[in-house]
Amino acid sequence: MLVFLLFTVFFMAANVGGYHFLWKAIQHGQMFGAWQKVVDYFYQHDWDNLSNFLGNCQVCFGHFCAILGFIAYVIFMNAMELYMVHGWVNIIWYLFYVAGTWWGCMVSINETKEGTE
Repeated sequence: MLVFLLFTVFFMAANVGGYHFLWKAIQHGQMFGAWQKVVDYFYQHDWDNLSNFLGNCQVCFGHFCAILGFIAYVIFMNAMELYMVHGWVNIIWYLFYVAGTWWGCMVSINETKEGTE
């Protein structure tokens, strides 16, 4: 059980770090700045929610990264045969993981804003 919880905390921290890196990297003029063309395309064609989710909004993008991180977490835990959560508890564990990771993303945003002022 301890290994399971340690892997969970590790994946949540890695997810927040990955979000922080990706958010900075997809901005105009950065490493993956061309991604903004995709986001702008969806925004111009009235797909506002999708463009927000893919990088037009920090909060929405943080939630998107949390969901992707949970999928990677479940695949890894099943491959390692450490996934101890089954049945309806999966929904509760999903909510815990995504909420915790999303909260970490929001703290990361606030720390960045405070550091730049």
